[in-house]
Amino acid sequence: FFPCFANTLLLCSVIFVNNFAFGPEVDHQLKERFANMKEGGQIVSSKPFAPLNFRINSRNLSDIGTIMRVVELSPLKGSVSWTGKPVSYYLHTIDRTILENYFSSLKNPKLREEQEAARRRQQRENKSNTTTPTKVQENKV
Repeated sequence: FFPCFANTLLLCSVIFVNNFAFGPEVDHQLKERFANMKEGGQIVSSKPFAPLNFRINSRNLSDIGTIMRVVELSPLKGSVSWTGKPVSYYLHTIDRTILENYFSSLKNPKLREEQEAARRRQQRENKSNTTTPTKVQENKV
């Protein structure tokens, strides 16, 4: 990676990464840079950087999934790709409250139970409602 882009990533609100063919080393380097993005920053990618069902625990506290929410975007009908198959994209949103809530729940068992129930509800909703991106209007001249 070019060092001159490191600060640019910190200022971005939305980043698109076509990481479909990247190997684990490049993905890891990207995750390290994404960890420093501003709160609410979003990454759209062709492969998820964290599992959709990521669950924080004491063994994965250094994983990027501890500060990012991931949802799969439904493919657009009629979209064009380098394959003949529909291509899914993943929307990652930087949200450090996930990590903050984890540490708060360690101090308060009742809060942990409430957060676990909320997490299960959210997972059920995510399974039934995938996000459909809006089609960009073309300017006709």
